[in-house]
Amino acid sequence: MKGIAANITLLEFGLPVLERPRRAAELGFDAIECLFPYDLGRGIFAEALDGANLALVLINTPVSGWDHGDRGRAAVPGEAKAFRKELKQAMRYAKSCGAPMLHIMSGTTDAPGARDTLVDNLRAAADAQPDLTLTIEPLNPGDAPGYWLNSFERAAEVLDAVDRPNVALQFDSWHAHRIHGDAAGVWREHGHRAAHVQIAGLDGRGAPDPGHPEEARLYAAMVESVYDGWVSVEYPDPDPQDAEWLSTLRSALAA
Repeated sequence: MKGIAANITLLEFGLPVLERPRRAAELGFDAIECLFPYDLGRGIFAEALDGANLALVLINTPVSGWDHGDRGRAAVPGEAKAFRKELKQAMRYAKSCGAPMLHIMSGTTDAPGARDTLVDNLRAAADAQPDLTLTIEPLNPGDAPGYWLNSFERAAEVLDAVDRPNVALQFDSWHAHRIHGDAAGVWREHGHRAAHVQIAGLDGRGAPDPGHPEEARLYAAMVESVYDGWVSVEYPDPDPQDAEWLSTLRSALAA
């Protein structure tokens, strides 16, 4: 494991976005991820990261209306031109801020051509930027109704079809738990495909709880598989006052 990152989009720390990297560092996180940083100037955000001495490990491709249900367009037939435009924006931002990974948002669709659209877009994106790792993440239907990439089996099929070394799985324990009911079992089947991991408490998407039986099994399975990427803590909290669980989590992931 490279270290434990904080998702500063969901972990707000009661602070403006540009002040969150500093607070994450104070609490003991090793890095950050930020889902949609595009409203922040690239130079200003890079300065905030440098000031906190934390790396930015991942961003998402842009969405035009998250609050209105937009979840990207990489799998949406007929949206290739718009996807390419958003992808270029994301790649420029990732490069300027030093983010090595970009989560490609598949989008909401039930069109028959969605799978082939996603495969074609991922291949083109991977070939255009071979030094950037592209990830795809299954989202559970309860939190993301209609999202095309809604199972780990579907993600595995897409990854096999894309067949590019810089396209990988983004494993989110909350979504694995909600989709399949056994996050550790999903990891044992699909964890070898993962380049990035996101975790949260599995009872209610709160802070991780290494003492929770299912979470403990997941962390043990990750250790057993010698996962060597980042683990990002991703749960909604407007103002977490501490991260007492962080040292326990770090021990569980290093066992």
